[in-house]
Amino acid sequence: MVDDGTGSPGTSGRWGCLAGAWLLSVAANALLIVPAGILPPMMETFGTGPALTVWVVSAAFAAWALSNFGVGLAIDRTSDFAVATAATLLIAVAGVWGWQAGLDGHFWSLVSSRALAGIAIGAVWTTGANLVGRAFSHGAQGTALGVFTTSAPAGLGIGQLLGPLVAVRWGWPANFLGFGIATLCGFVLFFVGYWRTDFAEVERSVPGLTDLLGVVRQPAVAYGSVLGFLAYSLFLFFNSWMPTYLAQEFTLSLTMSSLFVALFPAVGIVSRAGGGVISDRFLDGRRRPVIRLSFLSTAPLVVGIGVTAEVGFLVALLVAAGFTVQLSIGIFYSYVREVVETTRTGTALSILVTACITGAFLTPAFTGWLIDRTGSYSSAFTFAGMLAVAGVVLSWRAPES
Repeated sequence: MVDDGTGSPGTSGRWGCLAGAWLLSVAANALLIVPAGILPPMMETFGTGPALTVWVVSAAFAAWALSNFGVGLAIDRTSDFAVATAATLLIAVAGVWGWQAGLDGHFWSLVSSRALAGIAIGAVWTTGANLVGRAFSHGAQGTALGVFTTSAPAGLGIGQLLGPLVAVRWGWPANFLGFGIATLCGFVLFFVGYWRTDFAEVERSVPGLTDLLGVVRQPAVAYGSVLGFLAYSLFLFFNSWMPTYLAQEFTLSLTMSSLFVALFPAVGIVSRAGGGVISDRFLDGRRRPVIRLSFLSTAPLVVGIGVTAEVGFLVALLVAAGFTVQLSIGIFYSYVREVVETTRTGTALSILVTACITGAFLTPAFTGWLIDRTGSYSSAFTFAGMLAVAGVVLSWRAPES
């Protein structure tokens, strides 16, 4: 069996590969986001403020962004499966480490464990996207990658929903141990799906600086990466701060706030897959119209969420924003892969994911700084609105892939 290939439309087991990669990614993403739903009890334990405590979330994204090019090189030198295996083991180690650091009350040790987890989770995500992209032909690739990327909202929704419940029952540090073990269970299913898939062999080579610059200079890769940065910035703005916002501004319990916010990523299960289906089946494989629609519809929703004072209406707007923000996320993975040579798709994905995750870690930290600086969430929502407007402008300038 060869793992380094481009599957034909008849590749046997390709749906098993997709299912296995999806389940592993769900578990990893749940661990990635779970601190966002338990920030208040962590602040109480460590005696820290919002801007510092949120680094338990942001450290994972920062490490992911900084290590992603290295992960791409590791994939090119070895294989997707070898990197995914090592990454899963590191996630389990990070989970145990984070659990013990929380019990001992060591804040910076916890942050360090989260950085290790971020590197490994990023490797799981990149290898999964790479394998799924290679298992399906161009005509089905947008749909398949759209389905794969629904693993992120599924995992984030689970992490947001279960995090406070686990904290109440066993204490907030137990989340890191529990979701770390869940990732090991997800790997078993990934292992089965992977080995039941036949991949056609393709030549591999380790990219040099010239190759990297050549990929970056592709307009679709450059625009797709910047737009991905904006989309993930908006995605993490809501996922990281909305539980605390609802708890503080609307006096909801943290459990209830996290339940409402879990709907934001969860609706992406439909929208991420839907974006790929719309592009493949109704737009003849064109990606740009879906990206434009995503940002254009998100901008007014961000404004509405920031000004409404009625909880029910806010939750409805939050669900709608969850759908529109994530509509384009699955599309980006096809958008950048389609303009480069087969041997450089891993590099293109690494560039895209690095940009996306940079937005994911910068935005929560910057938002925390804005809230501390102004004492209000208004400036934070203004910032989010500016991100959405920038997405609208750039999506109209972006080329078709």
